[in-house]
Amino acid sequence: MIDRLAKIQLSIFAVIPVITLSVMAIFYLRLPATFGIGTYGVSADFVAGGGLYKNANVTYRGVAVGRVESVGLNPNGVTAHMRLNSGTAIPSNVTATVRSVSAI
Repeated sequence: MIDRLAKIQLSIFAVIPVITLSVMAIFYLRLPATFGIGTYGVSADFVAGGGLYKNANVTYRGVAVGRVESVGLNPNGVTAHMRLNSGTAIPSNVTATVRSVSAI
């Protein structure tokens, strides 16, 4: 039979991995943002979409503020649907550009 101390130790060792995996899911994998919690959607039309792809970073003044959700064609070019972090205020009259991020 397992004594009381062993049961407490087993319980602690069972709870610690659950807490660790939960913290990893929330902070490292960004699960809330994956489900749209703490974000809002924005669409932008571009004449050309070279270098624009799904899951690309969206930056504002050099700071990552979101990700590209999808890219699709429209009659005049390309439409990008993006998810931006709710904590970042982006002016409605901002001009968006597509830039390739490269080491060279």
